[in-house]
Amino acid sequence: FAVERYSAAHYNLWEHNCNTFAGEFLAFLNAVPLPDRVTRVPSAILETAAGTVLRPTVDKAIEALKESRLQLLGAEDWAEGGRSEGQSVVDEFLVSLSGLPGGFMVAPILTAMRSLG
Repeated sequence: FAVERYSAAHYNLWEHNCNTFAGEFLAFLNAVPLPDRVTRVPSAILETAAGTVLRPTVDKAIEALKESRLQLLGAEDWAEGGRSEGQSVVDEFLVSLSGLPGGFMVAPILTAMRSLG
């Protein structure tokens, strides 16, 4: 199980996210895999008109967050995935996104994502 693959530096909201980690961890444990309704959330969002329009804004916000974290933490701590206790990369991203142009448009997508649990 390659832990370094799951550092903050390798995180990608759409393609290499918590679902990727959970799926591989469950496979490592020989457990029941994540259901498709969970693993398809990112691609389902990108298949919507809003998801298509918002992806560039979301991607820029994530990159800005990664850069600011890299500057604050330094390369070694960033590679280890350091963040505020109890706060995920996604939580930090969502907070930072609200101040960007078009950020307000993300609210319906976030509501949908959270409702899927």
